[in-house]
Amino acid sequence: MKKIKFNSLGQTDGEEEDSESITSKMFKSKSTSPYGFQATLNQIYERGDKEKVDAQIAEFFYKSVIPFNIIRNPAFAKMRDMIGRYGVRYKPPTYQDIRKKLLK
Repeated sequence: MKKIKFNSLGQTDGEEEDSESITSKMFKSKSTSPYGFQATLNQIYERGDKEKVDAQIAEFFYKSVIPFNIIRNPAFAKMRDMIGRYGVRYKPPTYQDIRKKLLK
């Protein structure tokens, strides 16, 4: 279906444009990603949360006197990925679990 194309002042300029093109322009947002799609609410919230999570990780390393180069350890990356895949329900093992069960 063809629709009349309007300029920014709402006047016709004699050209026609299909309705799909008009609809996509109407809903195009300035909050698009560099990849050309609109960011979801989850992506917007995740941006702020990532900074908070990063700060908490840095605080944990600092207060536990853990050397920062541990982040380069492949076991750290594997642990991080596995926790991410498990999801928000993941509860870490207790002190006793690690001491008595997991490290024997």
